[in-house]
Amino acid sequence: MSTILTDKEITKLINEQKLLPSDWRSNANVTQEKSSNCITVTVIGENNNIFVLKLRQNRINSSNFCLTLGLKKPNTNKLFILRRYDSKEEHTNLIEKEKFRGFHIHIATERYQNYGGGEEDKYAEETDRYSDYDKALKCLLEDCNFLITTDPQMDLFGG
Repeated sequence: MSTILTDKEITKLINEQKLLPSDWRSNANVTQEKSSNCITVTVIGENNNIFVLKLRQNRINSSNFCLTLGLKKPNTNKLFILRRYDSKEEHTNLIEKEKFRGFHIHIATERYQNYGGGEEDKYAEETDRYSDYDKALKCLLEDCNFLITTDPQMDLFGG
């Protein structure tokens, strides 16, 4: 069994400041997986943790998306999913026996790591904070303490 992150450790990782350059989209790794476009960006946090931002959107149905923030676990290829912002679909929280259909945010928890298959992000909360990909991305960036940096040279020219 792998190391369990406590809820306190997860919160600390979410709150760790993550600097994202203003040109992050143009420098991102873009791939096509099945019927989706995927963007992957690696970001170093202020405490030198390595975070991976994975953004997937269906090419045919743009309202089908999944935006994920993961922590690259040291000395492994495993990504620990801290948060996942999903499109409108049915979801069941197995421990709580709650079922809903809507936009929702998956949150890594200690109890779900300990439950059954050890899938840290199986718990989710329904949300009305977003209704499309762009708004979900804005929520993820705000919730997970991303700071988009600007090029200081551009500021000289009012950019």
